[in-house]
Amino acid sequence: MLSNNDGCIVARSNEAKALGIGMAEPFFKVKEIIESNNVQVFSSNYTLYGDFSQRVMSILQELEEHVECYSIDEAFIEFRESTPDDLEGYARRIRAMIKQYTGIPVSIGIAETKTLAKIANRIAKKKAEHNGVFVINAETDTDALLEKIEVEDVWGIGNKSALKLQYNGITNVLQLKNADDLWIRKWFGIQGIRTVTELRGVSCIALEEAPPPRQSIMYSRSFGERVTSYQYLEEAVSTFATKVAEKLRKYGLLAACVHVNLGTNRFNKLPKYYAAHAMELPQPDNATPVLVSSALEILRYIFREGYEYQKAGVLVTGLSDAETAQLKLFEQRDEKTLKLMDALDRINRRWGRTVLEPASNGITKAWTMRRDRKTPGYTTCWHEIPVVK
Repeated sequence: MLSNNDGCIVARSNEAKALGIGMAEPFFKVKEIIESNNVQVFSSNYTLYGDFSQRVMSILQELEEHVECYSIDEAFIEFRESTPDDLEGYARRIRAMIKQYTGIPVSIGIAETKTLAKIANRIAKKKAEHNGVFVINAETDTDALLEKIEVEDVWGIGNKSALKLQYNGITNVLQLKNADDLWIRKWFGIQGIRTVTELRGVSCIALEEAPPPRQSIMYSRSFGERVTSYQYLEEAVSTFATKVAEKLRKYGLLAACVHVNLGTNRFNKLPKYYAAHAMELPQPDNATPVLVSSALEILRYIFREGYEYQKAGVLVTGLSDAETAQLKLFEQRDEKTLKLMDALDRINRRWGRTVLEPASNGITKAWTMRRDRKTPGYTTCWHEIPVVK
C-alpha cells in the first residue's frame, strides 16, 4: 500500500517483503521490482479502512463487554468471568468469525498483561505455525521466549530508548525484564517501570474502555501537484475546515479556536515558505459556516504570492462538550443553524459525504492528492459496490 500522493510504501504483504521491497521506500525506486513481479499496488483509501475497522470493532464488542479500541487496526480485550476456559480455542473462534464477516485475517495474542499480549500478538502474526493465535500462560517458558525477542520490539520502547538500552547491554526482552528497577526509573521514568513490570506478568496498564477526551482535531493533506493558485488553496482549506466541522459534530464537541497552516516542499530547491496562524472564535462552535469562514480569513492573512505550496491543514483546539460547554453570558447557539447542520449531516450520511457542501470547497478539486491506484469503496460508496454477474 502507498502513502499520500502514492509516494512511499507504507504496508507490505509477506510476499512483497520477500522480494526486498522495504518499508517507507519511495515507490519510484521499487517500481521495476513491482512491475516485473506483478505485485499489486494500492493507494490509501481511508474511508474504506475506517469502515472495516468499525466492523471488526463491532464484532469484538458484541462478543465481549470490555474492549479498548486502541487504533484503527488494533484492540485490547479484557477477559473476565464469562470468558470460556479454553482461551486459545475461543480466540480461534473470534478470528474465524471476523474472517467470515469481513474477509479480514487477524492475529490474536493472549497474556496476563497488555505488554505481554502485544508480544504474543507479534508471534502469532510473524510465525505461520501458530495460525494467527498465540497464548502466553503459566505453561509457557516465557523467559526462553523473551530472550529471543529484541528489545526494540517491545510495545512502548521507541528507537531512542532502544538505543540507550542496547548501549547499556540490554539487547533482548528477558534482559529488560530482569533489569534493575532503580536504573530503569532513572533513565526511563514511570512508563519504563510500567513496561518492565508488565513483562514480569503484573498488569499495571489499565484497559481504557472510554477514550480520553480529545484535545484537538486536525485535517491536513499534501496536494497532488504543487499549488500556486489562491483559488485552489481556498478550496482546500475550505474542504479541510468542512471535514473538521463534521468531526466535531460527530463527537458532540465545540471548538474555541481555529488554526490554519500552509507550507511549501521542504526538500526541493524552490523558495521555501511556511506559515501558521490561529483565530479565537467569538464563542465555541461546530457549525460548518463558522469554521470555514474563520479558516479562510486566516488563509487570506498568511497567504503569500510567488510560492509553490505543497501542503495545508486546519486544526481546532479548545474543545468542549456541546451539551455542557460554557458560552458567553446572554449568548445562545442559534437554533436555525443547529437544525441546518443536523439536516446537512443526515443528508450526507445517507447519500454521500459531499452531496451537500459549501460552494467554497470547489467542484473539480484539482489540488487533491494523487491516488491513481485507489481501492474502490466497496462498502462506503453506492457507485463502487461489487456487482455479481
